[in-house]
Amino acid sequence: WLGNKDYALHSGEGTIHAVRWTGSLIAWANDIGVRIYDCVSHQCIKYVNRPKGSPRADLFRASLFWQSESLLIVGWADSVTILRISVQESPLGDSFQGSTPANNSLPVFRNVQVVASFQTDYYISGIAPFGPDLVALAYVIDQEDNMLQLAEIQDGASFQRRKSTVKGSLRPEVRVITWMNEELASDALTIHGYEHYKANDYLMASFYSVPLSGDLFGSVSSDSQSSSLDGQQNRGSSKEIESDQWWTEGDEPMYYIVSPRDIVLARPRGPDDRIQWLLENKKFEEALHVMETGKVLKDSTMEQIGYDYLTHLFEIKDFAKAASLCPKLLFQKTALWERWVLEFAKVQQLSLLCRYIPVDQPRLRQAVYDMVLKIFLQSDHENFLHLVKHWPAEIYSIKEVTDSLLAYEARNSVNSVLREALAQLYILQNRKDLALGIFLQLQRPEVFDFIAKNNLLSSVQ
Repeated sequence: WLGNKDYALHSGEGTIHAVRWTGSLIAWANDIGVRIYDCVSHQCIKYVNRPKGSPRADLFRASLFWQSESLLIVGWADSVTILRISVQESPLGDSFQGSTPANNSLPVFRNVQVVASFQTDYYISGIAPFGPDLVALAYVIDQEDNMLQLAEIQDGASFQRRKSTVKGSLRPEVRVITWMNEELASDALTIHGYEHYKANDYLMASFYSVPLSGDLFGSVSSDSQSSSLDGQQNRGSSKEIESDQWWTEGDEPMYYIVSPRDIVLARPRGPDDRIQWLLENKKFEEALHVMETGKVLKDSTMEQIGYDYLTHLFEIKDFAKAASLCPKLLFQKTALWERWVLEFAKVQQLSLLCRYIPVDQPRLRQAVYDMVLKIFLQSDHENFLHLVKHWPAEIYSIKEVTDSLLAYEARNSVNSVLREALAQLYILQNRKDLALGIFLQLQRPEVFDFIAKNNLLSSVQ
């Protein structure tokens, strides 16, 4: 019906700052507020005033986004409004002023309801859906520094505007928020020249490989959770929370942040990005939990979890916990195990780790096992005996350890623990007669079973 001629849908309310069209509905923002026009009924079906006290309309461009033909998201200056459009049969029947559909069904009318509305502590340069939540491009100013103060004084129908000296803006941020204005995540972007830009110098465009549906994201819930975004050209400071992934791998939504000098691609973080953020913020337990949920991670990410977590535990001197976590954090990687065995040795805490040191899958180098035994020979005889009894003979040098033990006894007083350890070493070398002599000295009751089992009666005689 528009044909090839101009047709004025509405006029008389100042400059049109933004227009968005979906299906039969057109939404636009002017100096007064936002209007929604129905091309079927040829009527404006909703008018939303700008919030009272809002700055001048041209200073902060309105952002309109049709999530579907039933859901319109409006971000303007420091306010967000979400409108739901529902189609109902007209209670007026044939007297309804709108057009009757071609299939001769009952006349319908569109009901528009504000389902969410809130103010933000930043100015909105762009807004779009992010699963059940919203993603906003935030233009942030330093309120304490009075970088930008806007005051509008109403004088009849006219307004006067007063602006203080502008010292520059902060870095723009990509923020994930709920319909209740709960911030779930944010990333501060390092944009070239951001200090000199205003809110209207930024623009955010979005791409969804899977069409959005207003029906899927229609509930207002303070329990909504989401992942943070990752700027692909630059990563700034960020914060995030644990989330449920609402997109499928390979079909992630993408958000393009445009400035006079840069275009930044933002998209949902992968598990590696998320763990990196958790580690940077010392959320080691959460990072370990993400790893244990079976997420596919890079080897470097998994190693980083172990290194950062164990380093933290060393810093706070929680060596017992560090030792107990080594099987989880060092996996079956020989190099990692050997490194941390040395770290525990440096702080004289091998006694906490020795029961966790692997003897197979992975098997460490012989020199590492020899080192542990020699350290315990000097400092911890109980653990020395335990390892001699339980470690496989083939993983360390039995002769070298035996010689070290004999040399130690030659310099120090003899004790029963080391004597028993020496007997065990002799048994491993098939020198059972020497082991028998030690057992007899120690007067162990099991010596008779040892004699019978190994046919050593002649040695006693």
